[in-house]
Amino acid sequence: MPVSNSSASTRRSCHDGPLVAGTSEAVDLAQLAKGRMRAKIPELQRALAGSFRQHHQFMVARHLAYIDAIDEIVAQVSGEIALQYRGSRH
Repeated sequence: MPVSNSSASTRRSCHDGPLVAGTSEAVDLAQLAKGRMRAKIPELQRALAGSFRQHHQFMVARHLAYIDAIDEIVAQVSGEIALQYRGSRH
């Protein structure tokens, strides 16, 4: 019985979705910063101005799809390990 790990990709997609959906405004992209990078939003806005183009959106989408696929494989392997472990204990 495979175990799905969709919560990690769902959490991530809430933040990365604007990147793939076509947001290219530096102000919007800088707002995606997390943790200590939030203190650097003005610098991020300047750095991102005009830098995130359609090609970058395409590549981010490909990378995120790859990460989702790997997450699913990890979830399936984890589920199989759990099944095998439970089976060996009986």
